[in-house]
Amino acid sequence: MKATHVLALVLAISSLLTGAASAQLDGSAINHNNFAHKYYVRSSGNDSHDGKSPANAFKTMTKAALVAGPSTIIYVGAGTYEDAAVVYFTNTATAAAPCFLFADTTGQYTGDAGAVVVQCPINQTAWTWYINNASGYGVVGFKFAENPSTHIYNQAVGGTADTASGGYRPLGLAIWGTSQSDFLVSNCTFEGCQEQFQGNGANTLMLNCVFNKTRYRNLYVSYCANLTLRGCTLGKNDLPDSGKIYGYLFPFYSNQSQMAVDSCTFDFSGSGRASDGFAYGAYLDGAGDGSTIATATFTSCTFKNCPYLAVQGSWLK
Repeated sequence: MKATHVLALVLAISSLLTGAASAQLDGSAINHNNFAHKYYVRSSGNDSHDGKSPANAFKTMTKAALVAGPSTIIYVGAGTYEDAAVVYFTNTATAAAPCFLFADTTGQYTGDAGAVVVQCPINQTAWTWYINNASGYGVVGFKFAENPSTHIYNQAVGGTADTASGGYRPLGLAIWGTSQSDFLVSNCTFEGCQEQFQGNGANTLMLNCVFNKTRYRNLYVSYCANLTLRGCTLGKNDLPDSGKIYGYLFPFYSNQSQMAVDSCTFDFSGSGRASDGFAYGAYLDGAGDGSTIATATFTSCTFKNCPYLAVQGSWLK
């Protein structure tokens, strides 16, 4: 086993998140009294309810997505939530009047304490949640996980799919926005999905998130205006080789994005490290047409059993 390497890589010095979210999307403590609208989701709820109290909670995130909007907080009680299809959040909020999706793991607001798990729709290759062309969202405290009943591709280095079990690939959380869009993802866990998180085009702040059992890419960001990743652990892979999608594993893959990565751990310790391919700690790329990568800083980061750091096709050990 290779020794842990602590790497401070500076690709460029820039002032990131100049358009960063203000108010509570900056990662500061949430003031629960600041929201004009409060809704509740519980595993014991009913979508025929109005969702405005724990006693009248919704049952599904699909229903909750319809009321998401400015100055709104949606409390989700303990349990496992699996909607029949992708949950789309399309109502736009703002950094000054955000919409928070809040996992109530302590039970303080819903009365249901415990882990709040959201699973990919069964028998589909689909995102669990998709925040699409919206802005001003905070996602706090959830666990995004594969559905144990959903089968995915086995090792596909040879290009073969597990067709006998359907070949479905679970996906986690996707955010699609613009350079004017602001998002916070905080204290979330992503586990066992092929693509755990994908961010496109937005200003995104990710704090203290953990990515486990990746099957391909933990975190994929593309054309992001700004990304700040702080205090996260990416790439802890405890799956056997037969559980992965490809021989290439990417804890962190970025395509033409501007980013600051601070105090993060890139970890491929465990039996599932890519023995037949490359285990990249981070892979930073252009658009595939020879264009340059965007500015990026890596500060006080730790790489464990990630032998490769790639910058637009150039390997840095």
